[in-house]
Amino acid sequence: MGSHQTNLKVELNGPKVSGEISLTCNAWQAENMDGYFAVTGHWIEETAPMQWELKSALVGFMQLCNAHNGEHLGQALFKLVDRISITHKEQSSLKRKEIWRTIQMKASVAKPIQLILDMKVWWSSTFWMLNRGDRNKEHINTFINELHWEETDSLKRNKIHMLKLDNKWTWVQSFMDLLIICTLSLLTLP
Repeated sequence: MGSHQTNLKVELNGPKVSGEISLTCNAWQAENMDGYFAVTGHWIEETAPMQWELKSALVGFMQLCNAHNGEHLGQALFKLVDRISITHKEQSSLKRKEIWRTIQMKASVAKPIQLILDMKVWWSSTFWMLNRGDRNKEHINTFINELHWEETDSLKRNKIHMLKLDNKWTWVQSFMDLLIICTLSLLTLP
């Protein structure tokens, strides 16, 4: 294991990273037909009490010597994640998406939708993310409650509880009003 992975292993298993780690994966094939697989980790680090910073790093990169099917990619993912001892910290985004869908189904939403994440490469994504969130605020509050009560660690449960937006939806609306003015201004530029 290289020094990058050794340092990452220490950081991700240290006291500043008490939460889960989200993973993104990419597999591709070079012109010479060699296959490659990379995994990036994303986590929140508590830099000071009640102060968090989003961090990302390359977890691992490897050449694939076999077919790019689900089984082989899953094995490669496990190998890279296990190498830095974070298999117990992987975030189950699929489980959270299912909770979100179930909440909408219980509320008789005809066609459940996923929330939009803000993207640095899409200039208006903040507006659309907030807009969809505002239209689904009741479901978001229920979703946060579900995550809150599901969490067994009291410290994590308190942090999740702090995410509740009950009295902050007017702030979201005000920020959307500002963003729509900026969006319309840009559309009318010559």
